[in-house]
Amino acid sequence: CDLVCPDFCLTWGEGEEGGKFEREFMGIDYRYCKGCLRCVESCPSGALTTETETPGLADRLRVPLFPDLIG
Repeated sequence: CDLVCPDFCLTWGEGEEGGKFEREFMGIDYRYCKGCLRCVESCPSGALTTETETPGLADRLRVPLFPDLIG
């Protein structure tokens, strides 16, 4: 999935288990994602799917970057 993303939006955590290096999928960085769905279309395990966004969800979860500048 990660190789087809034109904007490198998939984020990975690093770890080590049993002496082997591993990477764990942490999520999608939506600041850069443009919604092309290439990752979903190419995901071999079906772990990435499309869902309809719940109305108002983005506004409820949004964190203001500069709260002091908001009037």
